[in-house]
Amino acid sequence: MAGIDETVRNDPLVRQAIDELLEKRFLVPGVFDSRAYLRDTERIAAAGKNQKLRINAIAMGAHLHNNLFYEITCDVLRGEEPEASKETLASLEKWRKKLQKNFPEEHEEIEKISGLIGQYLEFMNRKSQGF
Repeated sequence: MAGIDETVRNDPLVRQAIDELLEKRFLVPGVFDSRAYLRDTERIAAAGKNQKLRINAIAMGAHLHNNLFYEITCDVLRGEEPEASKETLASLEKWRKKLQKNFPEEHEEIEKISGLIGQYLEFMNRKSQGF
């Protein structure tokens, strides 16, 4: 099974979404590794108010999934059972409902792309810090 890095590199839809997120400045190149993208949380929060645009929905979904993977990773590193906060899970559920409403034909694809990007962001940021 391919790792997240290889999956993202080889999936043209995910690569296209990352390129667009960079172009729209939702993501910026990382400090330690240019592929360890940093999120512009203020820009993403503003875009979250208009999730009828596909790229805004992807930005918000990637952001929320990154929060989820961050929380789970922190738990694992502390030797605890991995569990996301109720707030993060509620935010993800709210986003999924908006996604289904705004993109009835594409919501599954957008959720997959957003989830992969969120996981990739956490992986690359941990990797760039030596974890």
